[in-house]
Amino acid sequence: MKNRNIVVDFSQINGFLPKLEQLGRRRDAFFRSSAKVLAGMLLRAVKEKTPIGQYTEESGKNGGTLKRGWTGGADTDVTAFVSTMRVADIGNGYEITMENPVYYAPYVEFGHRQQPGRYVPQIGKRLTASYVEGKHMLEKAVNEVEPRARGVLEQQLEKFLREALEGGAGT
Repeated sequence: MKNRNIVVDFSQINGFLPKLEQLGRRRDAFFRSSAKVLAGMLLRAVKEKTPIGQYTEESGKNGGTLKRGWTGGADTDVTAFVSTMRVADIGNGYEITMENPVYYAPYVEFGHRQQPGRYVPQIGKRLTASYVEGKHMLEKAVNEVEPRARGVLEQQLEKFLREALEGGAGT
């Protein structure tokens, strides 16, 4: 039997190792960025589903307070608002709290009881129903975004890996 020398070139593997190390260092930024992408999707969906109040001219009010509440009370661009949101590292995951600080938001979301016959000057009408069903705008938005989340995360991950391993710009 004849001895044969096998030559293996590890130069490409040696060049690959620093990219893998960089990938590990940038992982937290990737997770935070991905959480914000999903939060943006959810925020757009919930704003779209949030009803706008209908008021009489005499009330001096106009609708949209509840919708604006999702972005801190202003007609702010969703992407700009999401970029300011805090992402919490919670052990095995990352979390962004989506809230609407408008005091009546839970009543619109979940529904509420009311007193039939009572006059409400803000709307210029007497109440007729004893219970008003909730609009469930946040619940509906979550149900809309949730099935798409995996695909979006896969796209984000593919982009992140491609950029990191091909030496492109960071996420």
